[in-house]
Amino acid sequence: MLGPRLASLFLVLFPIVAAAQNATIQGLVTDSSKALITGAKVTVTNLATQTTRSGATNAQGFYTLPLLEPGSYGIEAESPG
Repeated sequence: MLGPRLASLFLVLFPIVAAAQNATIQGLVTDSSKALITGAKVTVTNLATQTTRSGATNAQGFYTLPLLEPGSYGIEAESPG
């Protein structure tokens, strides 16, 4: 009887593990003179679904956009001024 219980447990847990896969995009935003840009709005667009996520650069010009669906993304940064 232990065999079927173990198989049932595996079938219940596998979708949870598979759903936990995600991606992160991170980087620095600089201008043409390589100066760091703080407070820039960074937007990534999933090319397959056209869904977008946005964030902002910190005081060091760094941004991170975690928990993205794996795939191909376009990225755009904008800053006033």
